[in-house]
Parts: sequence; structure tokens; C-alpha cells
Amino acid sequence: MTAEKTIFLHVGLPKCGSTQIQETMRKNAGVLESRGFNAFTVREKEQCELFSLTSAVRAGRLTANDCDLSHLRQQISSFSGNIFISHEDFVFVPNNLFRNGDIFFRSEEVIALLARIRVELGIRIKASLVLRPETDWLTSYYIQTVQKGKSWGLDEFSKRSNLQSVSWRRLVNMIEAVGIECDQFSFQNIAKGQDIFVMSFLQDLLEVDEPFDIEIPDKIFNPSLSEAAVKIARAGNKALDSVEDRDALRRFLQAEFSSRSHTKLKPDWAKFGFSSTEVS
Repeated sequence: MTAEKTIFLHVGLPKCGSTQIQETMRKNAGVLESRGFNAFTVREKEQCELFSLTSAVRAGRLTANDCDLSHLRQQISSFSGNIFISHEDFVFVPNNLFRNGDIFFRSEEVIALLARIRVELGIRIKASLVLRPETDWLTSYYIQTVQKGKSWGLDEFSKRSNLQSVSWRRLVNMIEAVGIECDQFSFQNIAKGQDIFVMSFLQDLLEVDEPFDIEIPDKIFNPSLSEAAVKIARAGNKALDSVEDRDALRRFLQAEFSSRSHTKLKPDWAKFGFSSTEVS
């Protein structure tokens, strides 16, 4: 039995501060361990058996019931404290969005594995989602596809995408249906500053009263393109042949025409058939 321990899971969303959270975890692994938390991000996946099991289930190589939990049981028993894991794609396949697929492909099976671990290993599992409004997330993801070299307009992006798979309520329901705790943390807290955002998230997820004496890494900014910059980038992605030239254009637009200093892109996703299912 491992009932005295907890697995704390930060499972997304992508594009909701995950990089800052994970860089903080890596930079302060020793501090977290001294407070009773063995921390792992996807970069340390080779050191954590749970990554191997969930990856195999996600890929369809195993089902939740096929997984051998003996190694995981031994690993958890070897830790002196709790386990803290962060991976923004833990229950997501975000690129499925513009493949007209399901961003929660095989997520139910991954969650079923977590439920089996909770029951058979007698360990508490607490998941946390950093959420932003679904329409904001769609806009951010669309802009990212343009920044990565696509020249799609909103019409083409919407035709290629399974917009209705973007439902945070559906994901929360899947997690809670198997008896796993699921907290929701607002990405809007980042407006208070990245330091405050990360610190308050860690305290909330890890259930600690005293703030962590940790060093927050240098702020990680990946400025989003403004409405005008998206138009320029789309034209540039069509006209420029080399990846290097498109990347140079992206960096220039992020520096000079970001949404921090120019008008933000604010699509009316309802016009493209999207119905929001916001988590309250």
C-alpha cells in the first residue's frame, strides 16, 4: 500500500503556462524534494515509470488493464515523499485538432489507467488543469499554426479542424467520472505576473500553506502575433521558400507587431460552428 503518498499531476492545458511551470520544477528540483515532492517533467520521462505506461496506452500498444504496475509500485515505494508530474500533453493530442481528429484521442483509456493505479496501488491521485477560455485557446492555437509556417486563414483552419473536440467540460467529466480529484486553475492569473502565477499554482496543486523558497527562472515569453501580424505572416509563409526566412519573419513580427502592442486577433468562433462548453 502507498496510501500515505499522493501523485500530483499537472496535465495541461498546452499553451497555458506549462513551460514556465516545468522550467521552475527543473530549476528547483532539490527544493521540491526537500519539501517532500519528487518532481518530473516530460524531460525526465525516463526516470518515471508512469510516463512509460501512459505513453504505451496513448499509442495503443497497451490497454489500461494490460499494464503491469509492479515496476511503478516499486518506484513509488522507493520515493521518500510524494510524486509531482507535469506534462501538458498527458491527456491531450493537440495536433489532432487540425487533422480533424479528437484532441482527447485515447484520453479515456489513459484516465482509466490512472484510476486503476489509484485503486490497485492504494494511492491518492490529484490532477490539476490550468484552463483558459476555450475560444482564447483556439485563437492561440490558430496563431501558433501560422507562426509555425502555415498560411491558413480562419476558414481553412476551421474546415481542417474538429472544433467541437475542444471541450474542457468533457475532459473534467472524464477525470472526475473515475474518482480522481480534478482542480481547475485559471490561466488568467498570469496577468498578475509569471512569478505569482507559478507560485500560486504550485501552492494550490501541492496543497502547501507556506510559500516555496524557490527561484523562478527568467521569464519565458513567446509573444503572440497581433491581428495585422497574422496577415503578414500568412502572406510571408506563402511567399518565402526557406524555413529560415519564415522563422526570421516570425521573430521580427513577434518583436515589432505582437498582441502586446497591437490589436489582438479576436475571431468569432461561433461563426465557424464552435459551441463553447466552459467549465464553471
